[in-house]
Amino acid sequence: MAESIRNYPKSEAEFIRFIEEIDDSLKKKNILIFQRPIHAIREACLKLKISIRVAPDVPPTPGIYEGDYLAAHIHEWYKKKYGDRVKINFSPGCAAVLIKGDPWKIDFPLVFGNVKLVFDPDLEKYQQMPEIAVNAPLLVNPLRSIRGLTTEHAKSLKKEEMQKLAQFFLFALNTIQRLFEIKDKPYIPEARADLNMAVNNLFLFPPNYGQSKWASLQFAEKLFKCYLRMENVSFPLKHDLKLLARLAFQSGLQIIPDDVIKTIQCPAGVRYGEITVTLPEAISAHHASLEVCSVVANTVARIRGYDASTTHINRVENEATINEGRFYVAPSLNFYYYCDKIEGNLIHWILVESYHHGDLIQVEFTQLKEDAIGYVAVSNERKIRTLEYILEKLRKEKNKG
Repeated sequence: MAESIRNYPKSEAEFIRFIEEIDDSLKKKNILIFQRPIHAIREACLKLKISIRVAPDVPPTPGIYEGDYLAAHIHEWYKKKYGDRVKINFSPGCAAVLIKGDPWKIDFPLVFGNVKLVFDPDLEKYQQMPEIAVNAPLLVNPLRSIRGLTTEHAKSLKKEEMQKLAQFFLFALNTIQRLFEIKDKPYIPEARADLNMAVNNLFLFPPNYGQSKWASLQFAEKLFKCYLRMENVSFPLKHDLKLLARLAFQSGLQIIPDDVIKTIQCPAGVRYGEITVTLPEAISAHHASLEVCSVVANTVARIRGYDASTTHINRVENEATINEGRFYVAPSLNFYYYCDKIEGNLIHWILVESYHHGDLIQVEFTQLKEDAIGYVAVSNERKIRTLEYILEKLRKEKNKG
C-alpha cells in the first residue's frame, strides 16, 4: 500500500508529466478524444495498482493527487486540454430541411421510452426541461433540435408550415434512429458517413450542392447494397440506383417509386461542378434518400430481430385534425392511412401502405375518435401521388372481388 501511495504524483508538474504520458499512449492506440478520460483513469489505475472511481464526487483540489482526487484532476485536465471535444455526441444523426426557403440543420436527439413531442415556437420555455421523466412521457420540443433556430423565426411559421416541418421531423427521426439501430450491418457505417456529408455540404461556405447530392446517391447506394449483401444477392459495382432497387425488389424489399430513385440519381460530374445542382435539388435528393433509408432500415431491422422500436412517440402537439379524404402517417410505425369517412365518433380507416418482411399489408378498420392519437397529415405531394395510386389500385382489386 505504501508503495502505491509513493507512486502518486506529488505536484502539479509531476501530474502533468503523468497524464501527458498516458494521453500520448492513448493517441497511439487511436482512442478518440471523447473516450480518453475514461481510458486515462483506467491506465492510471494500472500504473499505480489502485482502484478509483470513474465519476468522483470530490473536486480537483490543488496539491492532492491521491485516490478519487486523481480522477478529478484527470477529468479537469482533459476538459481544459480539449474543451468541447471531450463531450459525447449522443445524436443518432442529422438531416437538413428547408424553412422559408433557407436550409436548416437538425441534430436529432437520441430518444428512449415514452416521449411527448411539442412543436412550440416559444423555445426559451423549454431550456430547463428535464431530460428524464418517471411514470410520465418525457416532454421534448423538437424545434430546439434545429441548429440556430430562434423563437422569433419559429413564431413566424404558419400553421401549415409548422405541420409540414413536424411531419418531416417525425419521419426523419424514426428513420435515422432505425438506421442507428442497424449501425453494425454491412455498409451502414459508411452510409451514415455519406448521410452526414450530404447534410454538411449544404452548410459549407460556400455550400457545395453537387457534393451533397452525390453523397445522397452514395448513401442510398450503400443502403441497397446492405440489404442485398444480407440477402446473399450479388450486385454490380455501379452507381445505378434503379438497378440496385430492382435487384432488392426481386429479393423481397418493397418497391421504391421510380421518381424517388430519379430524384437521387446523378452523374459523377456533379462532384466537379460540371453539372449545376441547386439547393432545392440537393434537398430533394437528401429527402428522397431518407425515403430509401426508411424502407431499407426498417426491413433490415425487422428481418434481423429488431422488430420493437426503441422509441414510442406518445403524442404530437399541433398535429392536424382528422378529416375525410386525407392521407395520414403514424410516424412511429411508418404506416400510411386514408381517412375514408367519419360517422359520428367513428373513423373509417384504410391502411394503404405498410410493409412486413417486404410484403405489402393493407387493412380496413374503424377507430374511435378519442383513440386516434399520433397521426400526422401527409403533405409531401410526391408521397400523396404514390398513396393515391396504391389506393386506386386497392379499390379496383376490391371491386373485382
